Amino acid sequence: MAVKRLWKRLPVFLLAFLMCAMSLPLHGLARGLVDTDHPATFTLQYDLSDAAFWLYRVADVSESGEFSSAGEFASYAVDLTDQDSAGWRALAETLDGYVQRDGLEPAEAGRTSQEGILTFSGLKPGLYLVLGESAEKDGTVYDPMPFLVSLPGLDETDDWVYDVTSKVKYDKHDIPSKEMTERKVIKIWKDEGQENSRPKEISVQLLCDGKVYDTVSLSADNDWRYTWEELDADCRWQIVEKDVPEGYTVSASLEGSTFVLTNTFKTPEPAVPSETSPGNTPDKPSRLPYTGMLWTPVIFLALGGMLLFLIGWFRHSRWNRKS
Repeated sequence: MAVKRLWKRLPVFLLAFLMCAMSLPLHGLARGLVDTDHPATFTLQYDLSDAAFWLYRVADVSESGEFSSAGEFASYAVDLTDQDSAGWRALAETLDGYVQRDGLEPAEAGRTSQEGILTFSGLKPGLYLVLGESAEKDGTVYDPMPFLVSLPGLDETDDWVYDVTSKVKYDKHDIPSKEMTERKVIKIWKDEGQENSRPKEISVQLLCDGKVYDTVSLSADNDWRYTWEELDADCRWQIVEKDVPEGYTVSASLEGSTFVLTNTFKTPEPAVPSETSPGNTPDKPSRLPYTGMLWTPVIFLALGGMLLFLIGWFRHSRWNRKS
């Protein structure tokens, strides 16, 4: 009888096992260590030929696959921890604004071939921001979307690969007329329980083709929002938060004609004394997005589904024989 009860409960135990497996951190399933001295290759595919693209190295990578801000990007108060796809897109847009405003030099640059292919070789492992120029073709404007790429990336078997390929996404629209346009900005605070940490106001810079066009202040008095009217439609408009409040990170994204400027309060982490420099706290590296899809959870589900099916079929066959 005990064996019979255990047999009946087997599907429940198996389902619980699958749920536990799915709850494991995805990055913990990656195999092997990153060879930080292994040169990487990045290839992008685009729908236009002779289109210019630039690579900016945003972060270093450790052997365990964790990243920390590098070079000039270390001065920007952005969050490089795990986010969803929308968060990573917003981070790319945010960094793009700082690159344009501060005139940062790219690590690599090139143009797509006749087939729309561009390959960068001999790259140092790390996180890269990919930016492309706007181009016109047959009365249509193509605007490549900024994005982040991790080198190395993870392939479908969760292995590190040092040859990464990405297809560039872009916005496509008609060549604008000389009519004017407008842009709005809305400030969002993500600091529940820490509202007293907010400054009374923040400064936002509006950029026209990478140059500061206007600076405005947002505060509770204007409901943390502002609208610019009569703007040149031919210009590429971006925003940058001039001075990010201490203890916060910033993210800026464009939704239609509205910029959403988000400040997120970061809870201070406990200090970890440095062995080489007592009293200092080393920057904690952060895990960043990888190219490719992690297939391990899919394998768990597929095998689990097959086992559940076989158990159900076997029990159904036994019931038919008894009847």
